[in-house]
Amino acid sequence: MNQKKIIIIFFISLIVFCQKTIANDATATIGIGGLELKQSDDISMESEDLFVSTKEIRVRYNFKNTSSKDISTIVAFPLPTLDVGEYMVADAIVNRAQPINFVNFEVKVAGQQVPYKTEVKALVNGKDVALELQKYNIPISPFDKTLNDKLKNLTIQQKQELKAKNIVDGLIDKNIFPNWKIKITFYWNQTFPAGQTLKITHRYNPIYGLTFLENNSFTYYRDPYCIDAATESGLKKKAADQDNQPMIYTIDYILTTGNHWKGPIKNFQLTIDKGAVSNIISLCANSISKTGPTTFQMKSTNYVPKSDLKVLIVGKID
Repeated sequence: MNQKKIIIIFFISLIVFCQKTIANDATATIGIGGLELKQSDDISMESEDLFVSTKEIRVRYNFKNTSSKDISTIVAFPLPTLDVGEYMVADAIVNRAQPINFVNFEVKVAGQQVPYKTEVKALVNGKDVALELQKYNIPISPFDKTLNDKLKNLTIQQKQELKAKNIVDGLIDKNIFPNWKIKITFYWNQTFPAGQTLKITHRYNPIYGLTFLENNSFTYYRDPYCIDAATESGLKKKAADQDNQPMIYTIDYILTTGNHWKGPIKNFQLTIDKGAVSNIISLCANSISKTGPTTFQMKSTNYVPKSDLKVLIVGKID
């Protein structure tokens, strides 16, 4: 059987560690994306159904192989590159029960769970030093609970060896900290049957930004999340209600990385759940309508993403 080979990439893209936090106890949004397809003239996206909340991101795709030949692919889902030194103290934003699959990623093809392989790299100036870390029994992930203790318990000589290779930094006789970045990729083999539509779904837990709503702290979010006058009035009322201590949640989802399949997305649907009836939501989107007590929806045909999705939710999330 003749096959065309392409590489399809599920891309959790562009992790942004926000340097402009509103309060000292704020945590940063990790922008997560959808599917990125290496340019193909034979695979079209028939539909994309995207669900966004603070608890879960779900995406359902229908891809059609419009050619007369099966297309053999390597499908990958890379997590964005993380600076380990910055995120090893990020207990507040990540469930560290899974230090590698820290977003609890799952994927199904045609309704069946897909067993995938995992590639983990520790990068220093583009060089993979994972084997060096393994040599010293040092965990790669910033979300491994033992990482800090493992670094502290290294001998002076071991610390000197690692620092000489630029793998760690800091004071040898006191504390050292990671100087590597972690790159995790989940991948599997996939075939798109000739002339047929294939359903691929995946889900994961988003890493949302979080800070207290105080006074005019929301003004930083006004432009990125399109806060209008009516929404701002509601935010001011919530900020005044300090007995309930409302929070600001931000979810960033990367839409624009996926414009590589054949033609536009024929049918696109976005659903957002704000979590509680009393919560306030704001985002930059046209033609979005309320569909339930906490849900909002946008539909579009022949959709080509022009910008990324940024959602602000203010209130309480259980």
